[in-house]
Amino acid sequence: MRGIWNARAMSAARLSPTLGLCLALSSCSLEQNGRLPISRTDGLEDASVSTPGTFPTPSPNLDADSGTSQNSAVRSADYEVVAHGGHLAVSGTGLSQIQSAEIGNVTIPLRVESDAQLTLGPFPDDVPIGRQPVRLRSAAGTTATFETIVIHLVINEMDQETNEGADRDQFVEIGTSVSDLSLRGYILVLFDGSDGNAYGTVELANPLGVPTRTDADGRLLITDLPTEAIVGRNDPSALAIYQLREFQEGTAATENALIDAVAYTNRRTDHDELINTLLIPEGRIVLDEDENNDEEDESIQRCNAARRDGRSFSVADRTPGESNECS
Repeated sequence: MRGIWNARAMSAARLSPTLGLCLALSSCSLEQNGRLPISRTDGLEDASVSTPGTFPTPSPNLDADSGTSQNSAVRSADYEVVAHGGHLAVSGTGLSQIQSAEIGNVTIPLRVESDAQLTLGPFPDDVPIGRQPVRLRSAAGTTATFETIVIHLVINEMDQETNEGADRDQFVEIGTSVSDLSLRGYILVLFDGSDGNAYGTVELANPLGVPTRTDADGRLLITDLPTEAIVGRNDPSALAIYQLREFQEGTAATENALIDAVAYTNRRTDHDELINTLLIPEGRIVLDEDENNDEEDESIQRCNAARRDGRSFSVADRTPGESNECS
């Protein structure tokens, strides 16, 4: 594990109602109390979904008219769970015949790498969450169908200033909107505002060095953080989630494989390069936990589903493991 703190994931039994964002199965909208429908993975033998790095057994490719088998076949993918904004590298045979991909009525960008591999993504945010069939269509009208699990992976809440500066009650809450899943292959990266480089990481599948899964509300709460774990050492600092298995400390922030991010400060300073890399242009807002002059009892909380957008957050009373205090 490359974590920089001794993190603890709260069990589902200790956590009550859902995250402070609202995401319908095919579109995102914010309700009055910022409640999030939770997709279950009932019927799975376990949360790993399948053998690591592979899909569940795919449906055979059938000709749309005759039902006869064709040459294209999906064999595996590099991720069991794909986040909005993420990618899947799909392996198989005859994949050069594939011309389009979709989930429901949403088209997934497609790039054919070779006859044995293609890449899907980035997955649009309006792709339905939960277990979904992916349909790959060829010019000849044949269809290959397999299943994957889609999540809306975001930083839901964070607290960097508590206990009169001791910072021992810092926490980061991750939202997915899907319960009982491993976030294998996704990583939380901490960036220093002085140079835009990473100074720590946490593997979301193993924040304790042991396998950890999302709770009944689709959350992963990482707490018991030691002094200066996420406190802005050279403000503004940032947290970001990447679809990567590792991220080298000392490496600059990048948009490659970036899923979500939030920039924060407690000194009202600025670092354009870091913010411009991690946040979308219209959402380049640095959150100040002390904007209400109560940083020790408040946190930065998500109130909107939009990823990489500072406008999605507000500052309110801390709510680790509970619904966010969104007005």
